[in-house]
Formats: sequence, structure tokens, C-alpha cells
Amino acid sequence: MGLEQLIGEEKIRLRSHAIWEMEGRPEGRAEEHWRRAIAQLMAELERDLLAALDERERAEFVIPRPQVHEPPQHLQADRCDPHALSKAA
Repeated sequence: MGLEQLIGEEKIRLRSHAIWEMEGRPEGRAEEHWRRAIAQLMAELERDLLAALDERERAEFVIPRPQVHEPPQHLQADRCDPHALSKAA
């Protein structure tokens, strides 16, 4: 994948044009402006990705509690004879 595909040719073209205008519209420097536009946009993309990763690391993950519609019922087990258990085994 080329850099142009990662950033998008339209964005590069617009940035390159802005650089060209900021420099007073010089002739014969289109390739230089194109490379500078790619470099600037890649730096911005890297900065945004690092910021997103940093934000993700700081995010708290909360597991929602399930909704309880009825209160839990307290069940009491019957008492059993421990000797009866050993006889059943």
C-alpha cells in the first residue's frame, strides 16, 4: 500500500496546493510540494493514531451489572445425615 492510498490522493492534492499558494505559487516545484504534503499528512496521521492509543489506554472499561427484576430468594438446604451419605457411596 502506497502512502497516497493510506492518506488519500485528494487530501494530498489539497495540501500540496496550499503549500504551493503559501510559497507564492512558484513554478517547477510541484513534486517537492507533493512530497512535503505527504510528510505533513503522515505526521498528522501518526500524531492522531498515537493520541487515540493513549486515550484508549486511559479509558476505563466498565462491565455493566445485569438488571435484577426480582430479589434473590434465600433457599435453605435440608439437613442431611452424614452417615447416610457414606452408606449411599
